Amino acid sequence: MKNLRIIDKGTYKIYKMDLETGEVAFTVYDISDFLKLIYKDASGKGKICLKGELLEGLSIDFIQEGSLEDLRCKNENCLVKDMTVIEKHIKGEQKKYALTSNEYKGISIIIDYEKLNKNVKKDSLILDVVEKFFNHHEDNLENQDNSYNKLCYRDMALAQKFRELYKIPESIKEDYIKIKVLEILLYLRGMENVLNTLAAPYTPQQLVLAKSVEQYLLENMDKRVTLDMLVERFKVSGSNIKKAFKNVYGISVYAYIRREKMEAAAVRICESDENILSIAGDFGYDNGSKFAKAFREIKGMSPTDYRLKYGYNMDFFIKD
Repeated sequence: MKNLRIIDKGTYKIYKMDLETGEVAFTVYDISDFLKLIYKDASGKGKICLKGELLEGLSIDFIQEGSLEDLRCKNENCLVKDMTVIEKHIKGEQKKYALTSNEYKGISIIIDYEKLNKNVKKDSLILDVVEKFFNHHEDNLENQDNSYNKLCYRDMALAQKFRELYKIPESIKEDYIKIKVLEILLYLRGMENVLNTLAAPYTPQQLVLAKSVEQYLLENMDKRVTLDMLVERFKVSGSNIKKAFKNVYGISVYAYIRREKMEAAAVRICESDENILSIAGDFGYDNGSKFAKAFREIKGMSPTDYRLKYGYNMDFFIKD
């Protein structure tokens, strides 16, 4: 680790190291002798190598913001926002990553299963999680070339539990962390079909394509963008566009377009007294009933009811 600095805060430690264009910090909380929680925050791009107490046993890694590449894998190696990665590490192993976004936030739960086996009963919650995600499925994972014993999930309920760890007031942080980690482990223990719900990591090319398509969609919210238009714009087959986008963002291109348009329209509906048909037209809808149907499917009510419930009272802003 380049220029590693360790800051001991008593109840936790901060490991800082330099990147090519910034810095990364790992804030480590010891929950028990065999359980750690680590906040990973980076500003800038570069390669990092993890080992020692930052990488022992079973890791449960959540990516809150940004993306990174696993440099041990040759092909599908991109890990992105909202992905949870569960991985077993051999003692003394090194893990090499490249941070590929300017900002990165993530959280890891590290279980040292050697210490765990010596300290807790066989029916413990944590041992159950280790058994479920590794010991029971080890044979299924051993020969997967790109996995390195890595299980990847895109589970929004699990992601929300991790995200709450970034919202804890400092005054209750230590106790709250313990509660949230146990909640996450309970959720993992209750997951079903853990090998049938995997989300594959992505190639760098798929990630670049999906992000480029997303940017194009956001820049053309006033148009009715079709798959043919995307094929013409990016010179890639429609099936490749759909596959890359669905893999990275978890929803289809069309579902994404509709969701983003309705969310943006909802802001306009709430913050102005514009005619709703006019707003619909600005988002590519020339039919009021079609717009209302799409809006209801996303927001759960009609545009008119949404304005009545959440909109500002414009009379309040009229001066005498």
